[in-house]
Amino acid sequence: GDKVIVFSDNVFALKKYAVRLGRPFIYGPTTQKERIEWLSAFKQTTTCNTIFISKVGDTSIDLPEANVIIQIASHFGARRQEAQRLGRILRPKS
Repeated sequence: GDKVIVFSDNVFALKKYAVRLGRPFIYGPTTQKERIEWLSAFKQTTTCNTIFISKVGDTSIDLPEANVIIQIASHFGARRQEAQRLGRILRPKS
């Protein structure tokens, strides 16, 4: 089972795909409580294997369990942003 992070710079697309596929999504208005719940489920269960994240996930979210990244509706931002996202799957696994 792969653990997949789907990044989207476009919140409309993020929500549309996540809802359509029945997957959790994290973006600006997501509460801290919801973020913790979804990130914990992603890290610790096999039932939550895909999570959709907006730009809020570019920094300060640690998901070493992820091994696949998909970018949708990307603005192809700065190299730093790309490196941050790629770093999500290149971190050492436990």
